[in-house]
Amino acid sequence: MHIFITGGSGFIGTYLAKHFLEADDSVQITATGGRRRHPNLTDERFTYLSADTTEPGPWQEDVPKADLILNLAGRTIFHPWTENYKTKLRTSRVRTTRHLVAALPDAAEALLLSASAVGFYGSCGESVLTETSPRGDDFLAKLSEEWEAEALAAEEKGARVV
Repeated sequence: MHIFITGGSGFIGTYLAKHFLEADDSVQITATGGRRRHPNLTDERFTYLSADTTEPGPWQEDVPKADLILNLAGRTIFHPWTENYKTKLRTSRVRTTRHLVAALPDAAEALLLSASAVGFYGSCGESVLTETSPRGDDFLAKLSEEWEAEALAAEEKGARVV
């Protein structure tokens, strides 16, 4: 199986790439910031692609080759949320997902697993939440809804979205 991971140099992407390589799959990741030190660089089934996924580009040519697409791209939320940084949070998630979906061919057979956030529900304290709980009304809740809507657009191209 061929796995394509946006945000593949992050905490989760690094470990998932290792997991899939151990299962004898091939893995291609996109990340920003040039060729960083990545623990899987020496594996011949591993490909590192430096790309700004918030912009269309050559990185999109590899999306249709994937059986599984893991969308993990996005700026860290562990940073002061200035208005400028909120724009970066939104852009890194929504535009990346939009460009990822745009790269899928019609009648895509891939599985798109797109990260989201428990922040969808807003600040609920100790309340028990379920998938049917309503969306919150704060910045992260609204961002999560928009981010998920971009991912769900892949269903129109035939992809299965999780």
